[in-house]
Amino acid sequence: MLDRIQSVEIILPNGLRSSAELFLKWGNEIVMRPLEITVEILDRRYVGRSHRGPFFALQDLRRQLEPLNIRLSCFGAKLNVYPTPEWEGALFAVRRDPERESDGQDALGILENDGAEMLSSVDEQEAFHLAWLESKRQTRNGSVSAKEEGEAVMTDEQWRTFFTAAFDILGEGDFFPARSKTRCGWTTFTRLSSNAGYWSSGLPNPNDIKQNCIGDGGVWGQPFFYSDIAHIIVPKEFDWELVEDKKFYSGTKTQDIEALSKELHRLEVPHRITPRLLEIKLY
Repeated sequence: MLDRIQSVEIILPNGLRSSAELFLKWGNEIVMRPLEITVEILDRRYVGRSHRGPFFALQDLRRQLEPLNIRLSCFGAKLNVYPTPEWEGALFAVRRDPERESDGQDALGILENDGAEMLSSVDEQEAFHLAWLESKRQTRNGSVSAKEEGEAVMTDEQWRTFFTAAFDILGEGDFFPARSKTRCGWTTFTRLSSNAGYWSSGLPNPNDIKQNCIGDGGVWGQPFFYSDIAHIIVPKEFDWELVEDKKFYSGTKTQDIEALSKELHRLEVPHRITPRLLEIKLY
């Protein structure tokens, strides 16, 4: 897609307001190029990058500006604004309210603004989003009994054990298949109740594996509570494609799911394995 230019208001360290042009360059998985948002402020250039979409590239850009006490005044920098799973690759998001659903709310252009502040740091924004996810999880657990529905249960410790074993046996993960030794697909209970969609990426690396969630900014690009993960699939094989120096390359990579299954049995982590895949399914 073509690059997009958007004017955005900025708040400088001295409190004065100015404007700057944001240049958005869409990513390309085939050439392993992440999406980029570039801005020039006070004669210096800053570039935010993400393979997940514009909102997360904007977060990366804001992380670079925060230590300089420079803020972007736009919807994407507000505390309670976050994209839905369907909009991760778009320039829109919604307001998240732990007290109610977002149905009927306006679609907010993340580079636009309404004049109201409520700006936050990236960490504050992520903490708010995690609190919203937790409220959704508690609502679900309060209305649906896993035992009544016959669902399996995984503890946080079992999820940490699974992801650690997967890294030890299968290797390092990356979002881009051509650069990754691993691949998986996963969904959450929250997303199942939204659009029944799945994400796909490499498996998380050790720095991504936190106490109660997969952390922000790693291979998966955003945080996921272990308690919200409903299904994860690790295929026996996955394809990759790459364009480099105007030449096209492709191939298939194999994951040793049999060795992983053997280790998971030893560690007493429940799972299912077939000739095609290894999975943990909790619904």
